[in-house]
Amino acid sequence: MDVSKENILATADLLTTMAVEEIAQRKNISTDDALLSFLSSRTAKTLYGDEKSKLWWDGPSAIADEYYNGSVYLYSKGSVLM
Repeated sequence: MDVSKENILATADLLTTMAVEEIAQRKNISTDDALLSFLSSRTAKTLYGDEKSKLWWDGPSAIADEYYNGSVYLYSKGSVLM
């Protein structure tokens, strides 16, 4: 059984919401700043752009951990820093 692209994106959105909440708590920043930082990361690009990675199979904590281990970009005070 194949999973539709629509279902994968819905799953990615839900996982992003939960992972961003965890990132915000860990970094002690707002969820808005955590979301901007996450969406600028390599992890988000993989989650949304590479279905074959199956990152969307993982839970939000695993995705947050991947963000910390593989993030290239950090969002800070309105700018994206490398």
